Amino acid sequence: MSEQGSKPVIPQQWKIDQIKDSQIIRFCDACQQKHAYNAAPFTGKTPTPPEGLTKTDQVVRRNYGQQVVAWIVALIVYYNVHQWVNGEGTPLNQGILVPVFVAVLAYSIVLPLFSAGLFGGKGIPIYSLQCSNCGADIYFATDGKSIAIPSVTQKTAKPQPQQSSIGATLPKAAEEVKIKDTVTDSSVTAEAMRNKFLQDGETCWYCQKDKPANGKPHNSVVQMRNGNDWVRKTVWVPRCSDCEIVHAQETPYFKIILPIALVAFVVLCFAVGILANNAIGFWSWASGIFVLTIGGVAAILVVQKIIQSRAVKAGTRAQALANSEFPDVHDLLGQGWQLDTAHTGEAK
Repeated sequence: MSEQGSKPVIPQQWKIDQIKDSQIIRFCDACQQKHAYNAAPFTGKTPTPPEGLTKTDQVVRRNYGQQVVAWIVALIVYYNVHQWVNGEGTPLNQGILVPVFVAVLAYSIVLPLFSAGLFGGKGIPIYSLQCSNCGADIYFATDGKSIAIPSVTQKTAKPQPQQSSIGATLPKAAEEVKIKDTVTDSSVTAEAMRNKFLQDGETCWYCQKDKPANGKPHNSVVQMRNGNDWVRKTVWVPRCSDCEIVHAQETPYFKIILPIALVAFVVLCFAVGILANNAIGFWSWASGIFVLTIGGVAAILVVQKIIQSRAVKAGTRAQALANSEFPDVHDLLGQGWQLDTAHTGEAK
């Protein structure tokens, strides 16, 4: 392990999470090569990280202290503006429009003025390494308890020679590594991945009954903002034809029943707000929003429960379970990627 004397060009935006199962897992953003480390050597006052990692002289700081201070300032501003606009003695829940606007404005102005170093506590050391597969620069920060991953993808892979045969259809991650690495770009088709799963002898992840993955694989699409653009990756989940049939029966619940229920609660929200406005004023709309929130959450939970129960009865698991529990999806979400619900499950 070596110390780096000058500040490298490293990401400025980070996502901090707690380390799970004492394992630090970092995927290369360029080629998806997995790099895993034990968290124990990174703890204590004098961490001893593994060979190959370079400790930089920079740290990642949490911003919770800044947020608390900014919220306190915003509350003080709200109180004073409220008293100035509505007069002293006016209840704080009346005439809130102008005070809320000014308080939000004050929060957005004040937050960046406070130093992260002053309120963010001890920083999390940043480490760098080169990907063993493509040579890209990889960064992460850890203190053995928390891990911080850049929130913007860094793609600096060294040029790779072009591949032939299946490489024209599947990217390197799916071509070279047995399908445990199921991450591809969006140009790969479901049929190509199904053939790949069958070729490699993969079995269905959903029912886990050693059935061949001869059905259309489910695709979980994740995305991350990179400047003004979105970078997307597709994670393919092997599935048998029986599970594909069961999952096809879930569609009406998400595309018909749930939307109708949510629209009904929106209408109910407006009805409560309008009809009770003369009697209780502001609280009529607060009650309507409460009904909408509780009803919407309840509708989603009920639909999910019905789908899960039907899947269990059929001897499998719900299709959406892969969007959070399939290993490759879980790892990418832990790195700061977000699930792209608009494209997930829509593979051709």
